[in-house]
Amino acid sequence: LDKEREANTILTKDKNDLEKQLKDLRLRIVKLETDAVASQVKGSPSLRPVPTADLSARIETQAKAALEHQHKAKQLERQVRELQFQLAERDKAKQRSEIDSQRLTSRIKRLEAHVKDLEASEQRLATANHRLERELGSLRSRT
Repeated sequence: LDKEREANTILTKDKNDLEKQLKDLRLRIVKLETDAVASQVKGSPSLRPVPTADLSARIETQAKAALEHQHKAKQLERQVRELQFQLAERDKAKQRSEIDSQRLTSRIKRLEAHVKDLEASEQRLATANHRLERELGSLRSRT
């Protein structure tokens, strides 16, 4: 909401600046027309006065176009910031997933090593059990 207010303030300021520029340009148009009329009087027919309404309309159109372009630029900047934020969030999620994957891989390796150790122990115990059963069988056969 603060960003929207800030953007709105900036747009209002820009609008005021453009309106001031428009006023200045209108004054300049009037001065140029006056100069053109004065130069025609002096004998320079190459400059003909341009109707003020046409020039004003062009200036207003250009000012509106500039405001519209500025507004679109602000929207695009907002979209870029949003997309950058989304990319950053995806990168963070990817890093978390990679860390979790590494942890799980490490745990799996430890469990596999533990299973191998247990299998080796089981093998040793089975061998010892067979040896003891043979000794027991030989002791029973002697008695």
